Amino acid sequence: MSDKPIVTIIGAGRSGRGMLGEMFYQEKNYSIVFADIDTGLVQGLAEQGYYTVEQKNLLTGKSRESIVKGFQIVDTVNDHLKYITYLARSEMIATALFPSAFDQVAEDLAEMIRMRKEQKNDSTAAIILGGNFVGLRQYFDKKISGSLDEDELDYFKKHIALITAKVNRKVVYPEVCRKDPYFLEGDDKDILMVDNSFLFPDGYQYPSFFVLKDNMEINMIEKIWSENLRHVTFAFMGTYYGYQTINQAVNNLYIRKCAYYAWKEGRLALNEEYGLPVPDDEAVKVEFEKFASPFFRDQLSRIGREPIRKLKKNDRLVGPALLCMKHRIIPYFITRSIAYGMFYQDQNDKEAVELQNYISDHGIERAITHFCELDMDDVMENSLFHLILCNYNEIAKTNIIPINENITHTN
Repeated sequence: MSDKPIVTIIGAGRSGRGMLGEMFYQEKNYSIVFADIDTGLVQGLAEQGYYTVEQKNLLTGKSRESIVKGFQIVDTVNDHLKYITYLARSEMIATALFPSAFDQVAEDLAEMIRMRKEQKNDSTAAIILGGNFVGLRQYFDKKISGSLDEDELDYFKKHIALITAKVNRKVVYPEVCRKDPYFLEGDDKDILMVDNSFLFPDGYQYPSFFVLKDNMEINMIEKIWSENLRHVTFAFMGTYYGYQTINQAVNNLYIRKCAYYAWKEGRLALNEEYGLPVPDDEAVKVEFEKFASPFFRDQLSRIGREPIRKLKKNDRLVGPALLCMKHRIIPYFITRSIAYGMFYQDQNDKEAVELQNYISDHGIERAITHFCELDMDDVMENSLFHLILCNYNEIAKTNIIPINENITHTN
């Protein structure tokens, strides 16, 4: 490996390769290491030695391809010591993870901190945290800190910065087979917003694609409780009405209207809570036109996957719904989206199967309290439960009081 600073990217999937890996590669100033739990992916990428990313402008269709090569890749389980050693040598560590991986990666990062301390490595480093999760930095800080003793914790606080990042390039696998089996398609976002809380010394040269922002945690709440809220509404409703891609769903006027008003409810609540301005309708129009773009077909099964996670209390639907109620805004359309989420079906998605099995076994009322994590003794959460239930019952096609339509009425 060269003398360039090492960047280790944990998670070599769509965002890890298609956004983080591609961006760091374009800098030409870093030695890139990918780390992943998927042995087949690790072996395949190692043997091929490169992968391709196509970036498209979703409004014009203009595109360019980048071939990323010269990286290392390591199996986080089968080559665990090598993986931790790479982490300990890294100037930056970037993550692109689902919440199910958070705890294990936090343990790995604690192990890396112990190794750095034992090696008397006094250089500073940064862990760039990417993931659609409200409170991401606090979660990792608590998990890592809980695995360290007092001296290790002191080392952690002095030398390692946890940085929230907005990893939000839309990246998908191509619909048609490519010569490169690791080919990825994405939009053309060329910046990564990161929290301005690094520990690097004055004069440190940050990557050119970094945009340093104060209080990125609020920015992530804004993303998850408005942008992701709108996105998952298209997925849950679009799937219910038989669509396959977001392009199809956004062209349904009813779905588009519900997604818009659900987003608007969330934005009004964010404005009340954090003073975040509500974007004007022209900005929304541009986003909807990107969703409708013929140049990028994002599968609803990708957007709606893992519905149980997305129906949780602090996630993209129930979180902003409760914030609405806190500020006396009725989350009518958000709860409609939650109700459609209760109908979400995908036989290839374990969580979707579990969701429908639970509803079948226990009924919708228990399902709402269970998956949305609602406390029925709390007045606000109880009210939210009834809003979701009413929407669900209105959507359901069950004939709850069948009548004999052949009855002849006489005076």
